[in-house]
Amino acid sequence: MKKLYPPVPFLLALGLMWLLSHYFPHLLLVSFSVSKWVGIGIMGLGVLTIVLGLGQMIKHKAEYHPFQKPTKLLSNGIFAISRNPIYLGFLTILVGYVAYTGYPLLLIFPILFFCLFHYWYIPNEETMMRQEFKAAFTAYEQRTRRWI
Repeated sequence: MKKLYPPVPFLLALGLMWLLSHYFPHLLLVSFSVSKWVGIGIMGLGVLTIVLGLGQMIKHKAEYHPFQKPTKLLSNGIFAISRNPIYLGFLTILVGYVAYTGYPLLLIFPILFFCLFHYWYIPNEETMMRQEFKAAFTAYEQRTRRWI
């Protein structure tokens, strides 16, 4: 599990959500009616968040692999809103897919995703950031929330 890169649990959750909603909707018991466009809009916002975060990391040549030593502390742009915009984008897409399908029981996947990232991925990354950037990261951590 140590080298499970973040897109893997995201794609796994999204794939399972898709399978359940398309092939086993009767197992999801309840549905609610929301315009599919609302779900598409939420997923689009998630994609935009990922693109902005990853784009900023690439532009500034910051390390974006979570198990590598961090090379830059980004604290402006999308990183002034969230310390983890890519993870926030993944989570937003999962929530958007729940709205798109209208199956509230699928919320278990974004909740599990949130827990995995909030309690395992992010603390490990923050430890490395704290070691590398010391007071600068502490100041950034105090002014910018982990998620949003």
